[in-house]
Amino acid sequence: SSSSSQTEISAGSSVTLSCQLYTYDGVFCDDWGTDLLWVNQAGDKLKVSNSRYQISAPGHCIITLTTTLLNEDDNREWRCEVTHRNQVKTSATYTVKISARDKTATAEIPVHITKPTTMTAVTSKR
Repeated sequence: SSSSSQTEISAGSSVTLSCQLYTYDGVFCDDWGTDLLWVNQAGDKLKVSNSRYQISAPGHCIITLTTTLLNEDDNREWRCEVTHRNQVKTSATYTVKISARDKTATAEIPVHITKPTTMTAVTSKR
């Protein structure tokens, strides 16, 4: 969820995308074979070893992706996927739009959710 569907962010700024799956009280994602992961627009899982992205899981059923936006990120997508036993159950896609006029990046949150879900996607700028 977000207070607005768009957030203006300047190219060169650090952005953090956060994805959280809400579960029943006392049930954690890993208790029932559910994972959250970040993938790029080609569907490749983003790895922690990639120096461009920092991925962390600060708690149960939550995952964050932090990156610095580049001008070439125009129309780039990042997707948070919720998988159960390695099958995608739902996802939320974030797309960066960079204005040619002032090189301001806009994160649209989320662009597409594949199925109804209680997953929450939050962005913040640092």
